[in-house]
Amino acid sequence: MEAFIVSIFVILITLIISALPLHIAVKLLGGKTHLIKTILVMFISSIIIVLIALLLPFGGIIAFIVLIWMYREMFRLKWYKALLAWVLQLVFVTILLIILSIIGVGVGAVLFTSLLFM
Repeated sequence: MEAFIVSIFVILITLIISALPLHIAVKLLGGKTHLIKTILVMFISSIIIVLIALLLPFGGIIAFIVLIWMYREMFRLKWYKALLAWVLQLVFVTILLIILSIIGVGVGAVLFTSLLFM
């Protein structure tokens, strides 16, 4: 039972940490969000994007457009701001990974976690 509780706790912390770059980017661009909404958008968009990328020809391009559209609709952003939110999210994740690698934290686990929910 303790292992189950620890696993749930680790998953929740991972979701929160991986959602912070997007949350900060959306807030900087004037979007309407809160942390729970950002986590849900990331989780749902991850599932939808994987399905699109696997099932459709040129799925990667279509999945990218769907992701930007989801950011636009869910966070009430303009198209260019939704794209900029995606770029800022990548920039924040990159900066975080550089900082963590400088201080010696295992970047492999952090990178996997960040990319898993992006």
